[in-house]
Amino acid sequence: MGQEKVEEKSNEITAIPKVLASLDLIDAVVSIDAIGTQTKIAEQIIDLGGHYFLSVKGNQQGLSDDMEHAFKLNKGTVFTDETESNHGRIETRQCSILPVKGYLLEEYFQAWKQVAT
Repeated sequence: MGQEKVEEKSNEITAIPKVLASLDLIDAVVSIDAIGTQTKIAEQIIDLGGHYFLSVKGNQQGLSDDMEHAFKLNKGTVFTDETESNHGRIETRQCSILPVKGYLLEEYFQAWKQVAT
């Protein structure tokens, strides 16, 4: 686990590479919120010997749209399913996986080092 102060007039995208460089990532799985879903960050994780599990939201619009379409057409393997009740609302989170090949447009993944699912 690591932490880096985000400089004034900066953002997490510039701080994340500093945190990654300070960690031993050999065989580690790195999970980062959607803001860190950047090809250079994924490449750095792989180059440092780690693996990545990154969120995709509107920050990667074409990729997000293609993934949403693929999951509507195909039943992914459910990795985890969790429901919790907090602050007067019920939230359900489900993590499913699909292999890239055969399900998603590979053009979106050419820049993503070693992406498989």
